[in-house]
Amino acid sequence: MLAVFLFHYYNIKTGPIDNAFLQGLARLFQGAGHLGVDFFFTLSGFLITSILISADTFDLGKFYLKRGFRIVPLYLLLVWISYAILPLVSGQELSLPPIGYVLSFTANMFYAYHGDSYLFAVTILWSLSVEMQFYILWGAVLRFFKQYLYLLAVIFIVISIGLKYMMYLKCSMYYISETYVPDFMIGAIGAKLANNGIIQFKNIHKGIKLSLYLAALVAFVCTPTLNAFLWWKIASNCLYSALALCVILDQSSENSLFDIGKSKLISYWGKVSYGIYCFQGFVLPLFSRILLPRFNDSGSVVRVVIIPFVLFAITAILASVSYRFFESYFLRLKERT
Repeated sequence: MLAVFLFHYYNIKTGPIDNAFLQGLARLFQGAGHLGVDFFFTLSGFLITSILISADTFDLGKFYLKRGFRIVPLYLLLVWISYAILPLVSGQELSLPPIGYVLSFTANMFYAYHGDSYLFAVTILWSLSVEMQFYILWGAVLRFFKQYLYLLAVIFIVISIGLKYMMYLKCSMYYISETYVPDFMIGAIGAKLANNGIIQFKNIHKGIKLSLYLAALVAFVCTPTLNAFLWWKIASNCLYSALALCVILDQSSENSLFDIGKSKLISYWGKVSYGIYCFQGFVLPLFSRILLPRFNDSGSVVRVVIIPFVLFAITAILASVSYRFFESYFLRLKERT
């Protein structure tokens, strides 16, 4: 989540950077911070599939209702603020995408073909469209064709890569749902392998685990350079997702290399990560329009290091408040379903 936040922050024009290391840091997250979304989708594919295949059968309607209780309330609250409250407060007409696409969770496809020059608080919600599409499709697939999971996952990956190649330059690859199919499917394959006991990371040598973590880091660092190649743009997230899956499997195993998954702070961060992602859509634009001009003469350390982490802390506080006083109510309903 921090990588995605820094991706959005560093793509704001914060002024010249006179330090080579900090300039490299900013460029790294400008070009690779979006991989945080791929990690999240891989994790989602892993967790949702793990839940659904652990039972002999499941109620598809209850599954949709449970996911709706987690995603929809905060989503609709932010949409209501963006479309009803902000225009009144600002006293001006805001650039907003058609509400029908937003409410039907298809906004990502609208941005892919029509651009994303709209209120950032709304456009940032595009990934939730992709997430909901996955829930609807994959839930139905596992309800009726769970025994063919491996085959269907591979077919979906191959089809998505082919569609991405055919659609290249015809739309924004960043927004189309096909781009993220490998993330979900590789996460799902990992869940099935773990569930069947085929992969057990607790028995893997620590040296191999460390190599996988380092490979993930190298892939992240090399991404801004490799993005210049078409083949990388089309199929690279297969590699990202595979490496992300290794990290997920290790963190969910008994003998995890770093064992950060058991940290109370990380656990809580996971709970409020949804809010952190959503509320940055308000925090970052407010900073860039109101406060950024005041920091034009500040040093690079302030603009590249201190400010983004202060803004991230503010966003995390908003997310915590939202989780405690708003989202938790619907989460209780989710658990009762």
